[in-house]
Amino acid sequence: DTKSESYMYPLTRLSLLLPGFFAHPSTATEPPPTMSAPKKFWASDPSSIAPFIRSLLLARPSSLAKLEGLDVLLRSPPPVPGQVRLLSGGGSGHEPAHAGFIGTGMLSGAICGGIFASPPVSAVLAAVRTCAADGGGPVLIIVKNYTGDRLNFGMAAEIARAEGADVATVVVADDAAIPPEKVGLAGSRGVAGAVFVHKCAGAAAEAGKSLEEVAAVAERVAGSVRTLGVSLENVDVPGASSGKTELDADVMEVGLGIHGEPGRERSVYPHPRGIDGLVEDMLHSLYEYGYSDGVGGTSKWADGAEVTVLINNLGGCSVFEMGTVAEAVARKLESEGPWGEKLKASRIYVGSYMTSLDMHGFSVSVMVTDDELGNLLDAPTNAPAWAPAERAPP
Repeated sequence: DTKSESYMYPLTRLSLLLPGFFAHPSTATEPPPTMSAPKKFWASDPSSIAPFIRSLLLARPSSLAKLEGLDVLLRSPPPVPGQVRLLSGGGSGHEPAHAGFIGTGMLSGAICGGIFASPPVSAVLAAVRTCAADGGGPVLIIVKNYTGDRLNFGMAAEIARAEGADVATVVVADDAAIPPEKVGLAGSRGVAGAVFVHKCAGAAAEAGKSLEEVAAVAERVAGSVRTLGVSLENVDVPGASSGKTELDADVMEVGLGIHGEPGRERSVYPHPRGIDGLVEDMLHSLYEYGYSDGVGGTSKWADGAEVTVLINNLGGCSVFEMGTVAEAVARKLESEGPWGEKLKASRIYVGSYMTSLDMHGFSVSVMVTDDELGNLLDAPTNAPAWAPAERAPP
């Protein structure tokens, strides 16, 4: 657990800071370093999400509405009566997710919790009631697979159903960091692949599909996309009493979660084969993990398959770094690998879609794509955080 580990200052540095401290090295011990608060442009109450919520409303005064007294943002004006409404959300700190994906052809609303904290049942229920009220429509709730989110969103859905609302839920668990046989009852975590679920299901809803049809699209995308992340540094959490615990200079964390949860392993940084080697290892892990075949089994990418790729900035990477990673990912997918001679990366999305505040890392999501999913990805949306990708020529 990176949060519980400590590290020691190098001997030479301490000797300069504390002259005479090492006069008797046989009996001296190195004290742990004092972690100072990080230098950030945060509000006087860093843990409050209110300033950020207000900033979204200031930027989008005619296309966003907020439920009074709750951190719930809804599309304005709402979708036409009878159209399926898509709701998602979770803890704050992953911006632009989820509020940045509110718009035509994507989410109808987002329920925002505190920093890395699930929103309460009352907020989720209020959002569902508002969307399902007279003049509204059926509601699909898209939930990332975390215990708090599943409990709170699930309970709100059950209450709404008991009140007569037409509600369905889809859980996204795309993280491929831990092999399926080792994840236990909790299952894999929901990470950046959820954005593809928002986009494809949102496009289906905008096209007038029924709740059952939209939910089926969401389930299909959730089963098809797999994600793996890597980071060089941990995350600074607003309101924490001290700064983050640094990873050693020669260490990177592979398979970590978007809340700073421990990864699958700590590897040597830099990778012995450079960025190409790191990307190759990540893609091989995604390939071996496999994806749902839709009938209870697992499939793997096949030679010549068309895939869509999301290279997601976890918050702290420069645009230059992200471009370097994207080029390596595309080149490795379209060259010989365990999947055969090559895959066809038809769409490559690069940018900040689901972050972890300032985490210096990225994730790679790969989704096998056919014409149906490709058309849903290409369908128009005015959600400001969705940066469209051009389809590569055949």
